[in-house]
Amino acid sequence: MKIIFFALLGLSLLLIAPISTSPVFAEKTTSIQKTVDVDKSSLINSISHLDKYSQILPDHIQSSKLIDDDIGNMKIGLDWISIDTDIKFIESHDHVVLEVISGDFQGTVLRITMIEKSLSDNIATDVSADLSLQRSWHMGLLTSFVSDDDIESMLHTSLDELVKYSKNPPSYENIIEEKQQFCIFGLCF
Repeated sequence: MKIIFFALLGLSLLLIAPISTSPVFAEKTTSIQKTVDVDKSSLINSISHLDKYSQILPDHIQSSKLIDDDIGNMKIGLDWISIDTDIKFIESHDHVVLEVISGDFQGTVLRITMIEKSLSDNIATDVSADLSLQRSWHMGLLTSFVSDDDIESMLHTSLDELVKYSKNPPSYENIIEEKQQFCIFGLCF
């Protein structure tokens, strides 16, 4: 009888302890490198517009707005969850840092180093991105099935979308048309 009592007590503590204590964060790190056919200043310009991320990455960012000069609020949407977070933009001479300063991914840092180079008659940029992903304990549980390869693939896709946006930022008319088409579960309004 005592053994069953202590087993149940131990199980209860294991289940309740994470809820009653401060968040515990799990870390994953991923890096990518790629040469892109756009100049460094265009990339930095696109990255710095935190309020445009819902246009740059419409499959991942549901909404984005500035809340300070270098801080944006974003609603990040996955297929099954939506996360509200604040992101800070920091620029130095040779790299850009995006740091998550609130929410379930607080402490996540994306460092992007860009080196511009000339190729025959075009300008290209070598991009190196290092992601240090921090997740709260419950977000770690919810996203435990996401592999490092999945995260790396998302980084590559995001960089491709950033390059596409940098080469051809949408005009005012395109933005109005996009806002009029709100889609949910495949139905557009």
